[in-house]
Amino acid sequence: TPRTSHRSIMARLLLALSLLSVVQAWAPSSPLLPARADLRAAASEVQEVIERGEKPSGVAVPCPTEDVEIVRLGEPISVEDVTCEDGEAIFEYWMRMTVQGEQTQEYFSKLMKEAKKNANFPGFKKGQIPPYARPQMVYFCLEEAINTGMLNALDSASVKPLEGENAKAEILEDIKALSKTYKPGSPFTFTAELRAMQAVDGAAALSVSDAAVMDTEVVEPTEEDVASTKVREAIASLDSSLTKDELAEIAKALKQA
Repeated sequence: TPRTSHRSIMARLLLALSLLSVVQAWAPSSPLLPARADLRAAASEVQEVIERGEKPSGVAVPCPTEDVEIVRLGEPISVEDVTCEDGEAIFEYWMRMTVQGEQTQEYFSKLMKEAKKNANFPGFKKGQIPPYARPQMVYFCLEEAINTGMLNALDSASVKPLEGENAKAEILEDIKALSKTYKPGSPFTFTAELRAMQAVDGAAALSVSDAAVMDTEVVEPTEEDVASTKVREAIASLDSSLTKDELAEIAKALKQA
């Protein structure tokens, strides 16, 4: 009925406002992924490879962090308003990481502790988190685990993610769906794509514009071009007292030589 629908909308609105007050003090430091954004499956060129359980082809990036794989995809790219230092270049990367259960439990416990300070859900005591809000809390926990895990792993591999939207960071799994069944304290694996900067060898560090210059076809001068140049140089070096007809005869003779 209309009245039931209205109550349902109001209930969802109150839940959203309550969750907002809960998470205002909970935001990942230097988030790689947009804060509170839906971590939905990305439409990626390598998605089919991922779905088959395969790793995309590219250059493997050594990473000392355990349970992390990083692959550099393709050639250097240019990103507007982003400048590389000497010896650095921007690439697209694929990475797969497993977050250990102890870490997710730590994030979840910290989140719940902060949430209880601000929680004020309708029908529940102040500071009490209702069961129906738990999946959203788990989602925030997973978001923090992904952001922190990616930043730490990339830093240990000397790869610098670009800032904000320039990073184009996308999670290839449906984290929203995972949050409905995930139990904090258990490990989980995620796959991501992003843009980042890395120090590489001189050849790979060429910017896109530099590479375009190198790829430009070099046109070698023909024998006729060389001869014409020599004629002009020879004429320019002659005595300026010569007449126009005399210069023309000399030019003709030089071309035939």
